[in-house]
Amino acid sequence: MTTINDNIAISYNHEERIREELRAAGVSKFGLHKFTSHYIPYVIGNKEHIKAVVFGRQKEVEGFFGVVGGALVATDTRIVYIDHRPGYTTMDEISYDVVSGVNVTQAGPYASLILYTKIGNYHLSFAKPYCTLRFARYIEMRRVREVEHSRPPHLSAA
Repeated sequence: MTTINDNIAISYNHEERIREELRAAGVSKFGLHKFTSHYIPYVIGNKEHIKAVVFGRQKEVEGFFGVVGGALVATDTRIVYIDHRPGYTTMDEISYDVVSGVNVTQAGPYASLILYTKIGNYHLSFAKPYCTLRFARYIEMRRVREVEHSRPPHLSAA
């Protein structure tokens, strides 16, 4: 059992399952060695499954050193934005009902993704095109499902 602190403990099986789900989502060997990748098992629950992941860079402040790495992780229950660095972690949980849309732009070997939500937008650049398209398709599929389930039942006129 691996422990990050007294409140969070994960098993080796859970950590390995998360790594397999990250690989299935298109994360490269290099991506699996990022600080954020090592932190994801502590964020994802035992009954939660990763469906899509985008690693990229986002502008935090103006200037040369204002670009930081981050990840958007879409699971079967929520979306998580994570920026994990040594001594610093930022994490936002986003439910699918606040997502307004997603935009993918590809230029050369990289792509950028913008996740539009009612609470703010998440913009990741220099991402893998395959991962951004997979993420966008999953988000759109979830949005369509949410809309279909939120419609009131059809009442026939008598």
